[in-house]
Amino acid sequence: MMTLIKRGIAALIVLGMLAAGWVLYFANTPVHLPQTPYEFTLKHGSSLRAIARQFSAGGLISEPWSFIVLAKVLGKEGGIKAGNYQLDREITPFQLLQKITRGDVSQSEIVFIEGWNFSQMRKALDGNPAIRHDTAGLSDRELLDRLAVQEENAEGLFFPDTYYFSNGMSDLAVLKRAGLVRDRREGIWIYYAMQKTDTGLTRRLADYLKKEGVQQPLAVRDLKHLQKLASAGVICVPRPATRVPQH
Repeated sequence: MMTLIKRGIAALIVLGMLAAGWVLYFANTPVHLPQTPYEFTLKHGSSLRAIARQFSAGGLISEPWSFIVLAKVLGKEGGIKAGNYQLDREITPFQLLQKITRGDVSQSEIVFIEGWNFSQMRKALDGNPAIRHDTAGLSDRELLDRLAVQEENAEGLFFPDTYYFSNGMSDLAVLKRAGLVRDRREGIWIYYAMQKTDTGLTRRLADYLKKEGVQQPLAVRDLKHLQKLASAGVICVPRPATRVPQH
């Protein structure tokens, strides 16, 4: 009886060593890329098993279970980041696991063309497959409420420019990044400021305001009105960098 137990324990040890050896071999053997570059997308909420099967079905690894075991042994099964990934050269399963747990994603882009209205911008967002469409079915007003924007009309609030983002980013996050004006509420006060994003539009707008904007009758009138409101304590505005022309 003791002999059988000893043999059983020995067999388990041997099997364990063989399994460990196989995992070590699998982890350090470069995977074959079906094509170069090889791109794949990991969706939000995908389980480790689903991801391993995706890699296997795509020809990246020969079978899913070794990858699952590798991730579990290293304690990485809960750290996988969703996104769009690109492989430019062969890597090992261990390096692949590091890449997707580190969130080393490639970026997608969307272009808002100068002259577009907000409806065209929304259409571009809805048609981009790399974006998570959280605003689908929302009216413009509901969308602005989600962004905590107080303005009644969305026209002119968003920069026409090229925006880069990781796959799966919310369309709300893209719009927030593209916002022309940012606001911050503190008690009864709402503070408005231009976004600090350095784009061609912001540079042209800043140049115009510095050189010509404050000379325009409408701008002069508005600045004087703001100064009166500030003096009365109705609003709080920073001291203008350019003095209002006196007539």
